Amino acid sequence: MKHFFPITTFTTIYIIFTSISWGLAQGIPAGYKVLPEEFNIHYKIHKKGTDKRKKIIINQFVTFHLSIYKEAAKDSLLRTTYPDNPVVKEISTADYTYADKGYLTEMLLKLTVNDSATFRMQADFLFRTIKRKRPAFLQATDYVKYVIKVLNQQPHEEVLHDEEVKVFKQRRKDEKKIAAYMKKTKFPRPLKKTYAGVWYYFTKEGKGDFPIKGDVVMVKYKTMFLDGKVWRSSKMDGRVFDFPVGYKFVIPGFDQVLPLMREGTKGHFIMPSYLCYGATGFYGIPPHTVLKFDIEFLAIKSRKQIIHRSKDAATKKKKTIPGIPYGKRKKVVLTKKQADIINRKNGVGLTKKQQKMIDKHFNKTNNKKKK
Repeated sequence: MKHFFPITTFTTIYIIFTSISWGLAQGIPAGYKVLPEEFNIHYKIHKKGTDKRKKIIINQFVTFHLSIYKEAAKDSLLRTTYPDNPVVKEISTADYTYADKGYLTEMLLKLTVNDSATFRMQADFLFRTIKRKRPAFLQATDYVKYVIKVLNQQPHEEVLHDEEVKVFKQRRKDEKKIAAYMKKTKFPRPLKKTYAGVWYYFTKEGKGDFPIKGDVVMVKYKTMFLDGKVWRSSKMDGRVFDFPVGYKFVIPGFDQVLPLMREGTKGHFIMPSYLCYGATGFYGIPPHTVLKFDIEFLAIKSRKQIIHRSKDAATKKKKTIPGIPYGKRKKVVLTKKQADIINRKNGVGLTKKQQKMIDKHFNKTNNKKKK
């Protein structure tokens, strides 16, 4: 008597066999699952949190420990946040507009508080995703493991409130440090204070323009601790430092004090830690460190606002920008050729209406010169 498998049984076996074969071909170890295909990440949850209400969702801040390993017969540790430096990350839909952030968000959304999990991905995929050069000790086909332990999750508003409270407390501490330093130090000139807590005086008053947001400025600087020890300077770097004002390319303190200075101005500044390197510190600078700066504002390297200034001059309109003495700045007189060159360098395109307005303005100034 012949025995046949029912067709459904045969189909099931075939599907299981195909799945196993596909998994082996993709290099997926036993017990691992696969994240959405575009991320090419395998994961395994070792320990599950018991409270389902604490599942990680969008618009939360998550605190977690992270260890990164190179996968081998004996895994080698590349980086860890243990024991005292857990990561705090905001989970946001905006992360998906950047590949280098979306993959980590996707990993965390699989977890709840108290979960422990391992995520693995090929080195080639990882470093292409985060847009960094792959280190020589990692081959393209090597696997990198992320071992994550979730400690806590908090609503967005709660974390922002906690941060504000921390900054307020730190501001009080910094004010006491600065007051004690000022009490025992003699300064050549009286100090002024900004609304944000920077104390300063100018050693030389320049006669040039004030910078506004978007201007690329050139400065010389010296960064010092309160005891006078120099941490870094333009002289040590061997070059002048240039950056756009108001776009967070530098510490917050720099963005706050530059609009107070004309081209050619030199000044001495004492900045609280929350306007310098804050709670994280920086190479050689401990967390919550008050710093001193000598800053010389050399010149505005390029003016991103050139079109608007020319337009203002042409229509004889005056704009008032809060906190910036716009009315006191010198008029920018450029030839049409100079304006076109600067606009092209800054990647600014003119509409026909703006071009006509500027042409009319330059024709007027040329006629005045001829007379």
